[in-house]
Amino acid sequence: MRVFSEADRDRGYGLPVSEYHELYALRKERRLLPASQFWAGPYEGVRGWSIRVTPLAVRVDGLPEPERPQAYAMTILLGQLVLQGVRFTTPSLQVRVSIRLPQFWPPAGPVTLPRDAPKR
Repeated sequence: MRVFSEADRDRGYGLPVSEYHELYALRKERRLLPASQFWAGPYEGVRGWSIRVTPLAVRVDGLPEPERPQAYAMTILLGQLVLQGVRFTTPSLQVRVSIRLPQFWPPAGPVTLPRDAPKR
């Protein structure tokens, strides 16, 4: 995720350096960064692994177009498990995101996989 140059990251590509600093600062607490939401579910495609990070811009009516992304979405594929996450780097712009996977963070109760989850 750090394949982009510092100049590219300053323009919003890849993850901002501040994210790595925040992750490092929380390393001993073993908790997620604030303003994060995560889901997990079964993956039925070709087994393997993959990580994708996509910058997101939050547009607010009446305000100018943001110069940099204020959030990013991440998808992590590990075999038959897919993890989807959203992290708002500008917490004041955080909105509740809803996707069709069981949400495990922030916890809202027990997490159960759908009944039609693939069996081994």
